[in-house]
Amino acid sequence: MANGSKRFHSKSRNVSCGQCKRRRVRCNLQGPVCSNCHRRDELCDYQSSEIEASRSHVHSTLFDSSLAPRPLQGTTYADEYTYLSSCTELFIALDYYPGLANERELLAYTSSFFLGTDPVPFIPPQQDLSLWGENCGYQNRRLRYLLPTISSLCAIHQTLQRGSQLSGIRACALQHNITASARFRHTENNVHEGNWIPTLIFGVGYIMFNFAAAQSAPDRDFEYLSIFHILRGTARIGDQIGVYLEKSGLGDILERRRRWAVDPLVPSDILQTITRLGSVEHPKGTPETTRVHCGHAIDRLRWWAQYVHGVPRNWKHFIIWPASVTDEFVAALVEKQPVALLAFIYWCAVMHRAPRRWYTDGWHLRVAMAAMSDLGPEYGALLDWPRLTLNLPLVAGVS
Repeated sequence: MANGSKRFHSKSRNVSCGQCKRRRVRCNLQGPVCSNCHRRDELCDYQSSEIEASRSHVHSTLFDSSLAPRPLQGTTYADEYTYLSSCTELFIALDYYPGLANERELLAYTSSFFLGTDPVPFIPPQQDLSLWGENCGYQNRRLRYLLPTISSLCAIHQTLQRGSQLSGIRACALQHNITASARFRHTENNVHEGNWIPTLIFGVGYIMFNFAAAQSAPDRDFEYLSIFHILRGTARIGDQIGVYLEKSGLGDILERRRRWAVDPLVPSDILQTITRLGSVEHPKGTPETTRVHCGHAIDRLRWWAQYVHGVPRNWKHFIIWPASVTDEFVAALVEKQPVALLAFIYWCAVMHRAPRRWYTDGWHLRVAMAAMSDLGPEYGALLDWPRLTLNLPLVAGVS
């Protein structure tokens, strides 16, 4: 097997958000909202492509610990099942947009769901939403981050459908996403009984947006590890939400509404090929700790593939493997260590087997191909299975 070594490097950029540039102050480059804009409660236009710098801050920056939790207002739904079924309609619409709804319908449905009113055509207020929600109760303040979350998904969907013709729409989508993130952080401080559903909707929407944005990102801004870091960073919030999700029964309702069936048997080729990764020779000079942590990540990858029956079906399935690997493995992956890259590529290939969704369509292919390009030709034979799974042609002449 491979016994060569490879020199790796990473690039960095010296950029600032527009607000910091205007004030001529140092920007800490922490997306989606830098510390200066956070302190001043301003909209930040910084959109980083260097996810590595912010991955350790994902959980801590989503919640502002200085804010006290507020109780959830009572709902007018007749019973819990009706309430959860209504929530399910929103999740299904987001998953299959635009097949089941358009932007105005989604915004109207979200507003009526959280305000407990009958759905009506959504009419945007004349003033800014930040002013609209100030004196309308806490549920309305939640709409301040949920509505731009949904608008960001609608805009990025248009970008995917019509490509480079809509660069302005992509910029609008990014701004909606930044706005939603900033408002969420200033509204919520932890997950509790009263906010877990809007937190879930925001979290899922945030991940969906970043999947879609990765597909339409220009090559100069594309970072193939970004979704991995985002999924890993949301794991702790997901665990907190999962407690309420399991008690509520919403997860079961969602699974019953999904439109696909899952084969209970894991294809044997998946487990066999992942197992073979464990015997791949590392480049000379690879530290023993890196070898151990790569081995652990491969073991977890094999367990995960078996757990999801070879077909990741929901957000929990998407998050499990990125959340289960060690920080040492992540460091090796960022440094483009070959065995770590192979494990990541195999994960992408299994993720490709997930039921088709508009926001992931094409993501697996772009990410896996970018990661493959960072491997030398001596690893070509180990890429045969991912290439076949991703419907890519095999490379002739590799051994």
